[in-house]
Amino acid sequence: MGAPGPKGDAGESIFAPEGIVSPTSLTVTQNQTATFYCSANGNPKPSVSWSKISGTGLVNTDGQDNKLQIKSAGYNDTGSYVCSAANVLGEVKKMVKLFVEGKMFGGLNHVP
Repeated sequence: MGAPGPKGDAGESIFAPEGIVSPTSLTVTQNQTATFYCSANGNPKPSVSWSKISGTGLVNTDGQDNKLQIKSAGYNDTGSYVCSAANVLGEVKKMVKLFVEGKMFGGLNHVP
């Protein structure tokens, strides 16, 4: 049991999670690193997890410290990812989109 707070202290209010993701959309070139951040507020502190939306539903990804980092992104990493923040009062989901482009070879000076 926790110790009671000082007299007149209403204590902390508890509330369902609120989440913010940044950026909401990101385009990287193949083999670059893509990084998304998810900040979540709530009391009790919500747990945060990242998932990728695939044809079979949500696939858990290695998000840590509220950050999703995809190193050496490839074409198959293109898609939508969801940050979920949950505590005992509820859950909030925020979606981000990742686009992976091929390396461009245009723009080079060609000698005729």
